[in-house]
Amino acid sequence: MNYLGKRNLKEDIRYFDNLAKCRVYCSNCGHSIILATRDRTICSNCGLWVYKDEKTRFKYELKKEMIKNGK
Repeated sequence: MNYLGKRNLKEDIRYFDNLAKCRVYCSNCGHSIILATRDRTICSNCGLWVYKDEKTRFKYELKKEMIKNGK
């Protein structure tokens, strides 16, 4: 970025490509959500948890079941 704060086309393309890599879709309503640094967030459209991948979903659901069963 130069001193005026303007980006050139190459930097814009790189920025939007990185945003596209961080985008996940809600399994309930299909709303797109950007998860750059978090593992999960609540969908602003339907209110359900959206996870970055299936491994993360499994980890949180297993933790919830362990707490529920008292282990």
